[in-house]
Amino acid sequence: MIAGFGFTAISYVKIPWFFIIGQFILFLTITIAMFWVKKTFIDESTRFKAWILELSDIIDKRMMVDPQWNTEKIKKEMDDIESKSRDLAKKMKTSDTDKRKEGRFSNGTISVLLALFIIGGLVLLFSFVGK
Repeated sequence: MIAGFGFTAISYVKIPWFFIIGQFILFLTITIAMFWVKKTFIDESTRFKAWILELSDIIDKRMMVDPQWNTEKIKKEMDDIESKSRDLAKKMKTSDTDKRKEGRFSNGTISVLLALFIIGGLVLLFSFVGK
């Protein structure tokens, strides 16, 4: 919307430097935000894939339970596997939280991006008003 606002009205620009600076700030902000979203998505999908592989291993182990065993023995084995699964999930959750903090922008960074976006829009708007 903002880029369209700038380029469709380019013939009405009165202060070219404001137009150029405004467009640059907007494109820079959009590019940073898109990179951030892509990086976050890839990080999340990598962690999700690892989690799915771990669950697959656990399910494979469950499927290999000897059918000759009595019910109590099978139940105990499955409880042990489930307990290990919960422990693994807790460990992954703790490590994921740390990794997410490293890979994501803080609220302050998001505020800076929003401020840059607003500033770029205002500078672009002022390029049409003046002289």
